[in-house]
Amino acid sequence: MTTSPGIRVPASRTAAFTLLEILITISIIGILAVLLFPTLRKAQESARSAKCLSNLRQLGLGWRDFINDFDGKLPTSAWRNTSNNTSNPGIRDYLGLPLSTAGDPWQRATVFTCPQLQASPATSTQEPFLRTYGVNSLISGVYDPSVVPAVGQKQRISQIAKPASFALAMDGAYDPSRPANDRYGITVRNQDITSLNMIQRPHSGFPNVLFVDGHVAPTTPDIFMVLGPASVFWRDEAN
Repeated sequence: MTTSPGIRVPASRTAAFTLLEILITISIIGILAVLLFPTLRKAQESARSAKCLSNLRQLGLGWRDFINDFDGKLPTSAWRNTSNNTSNPGIRDYLGLPLSTAGDPWQRATVFTCPQLQASPATSTQEPFLRTYGVNSLISGVYDPSVVPAVGQKQRISQIAKPASFALAMDGAYDPSRPANDRYGITVRNQDITSLNMIQRPHSGFPNVLFVDGHVAPTTPDIFMVLGPASVFWRDEAN
């Protein structure tokens, strides 16, 4: 490049960040991360709660189809079994799950597990949970003639008077005395406060619940922590 005599052209320099500029940028990114993290976490939890509700709704559809095929008789609380189990028939084959149990009798189907509990287990074990949903102990057919039904136990859909209020399944109880991968999803009994206290509340402090009529919703403790025969939620009709 030619220039006029006496005129100096400055040498070009490569633009670079100063240390101060880098520190300011890092600080801004850190502040944004702190502000956004709670929002992202809530979004993740909302997505897991939605998946949990979807799982429960799917279980409700399988339960309904079983009842239609068995002339109104309810499956047992052993939902993971197939319907041809003579003593404890379940709804596995109504959920589109593999019927073969070779090598893994539980098949660890995700439809039986809440994704929020899987993401934040109450124990340090990383072993996959067999299930996390529990069934109301008073909603179960009896197929074994040697078994005596519990007082108030519903065996047929026609015995249920208030299906929109009667709890069928939910984020189940947690029992630390059981094997590490089978501590969740214990059948819930409304006879004592210990059983109710074990109910997991993974969705902003609430359990998700499937009701007999098929609708699903999170439920507050003032409803599910009511003991004994006073509870429509657990026993269909308050006595």
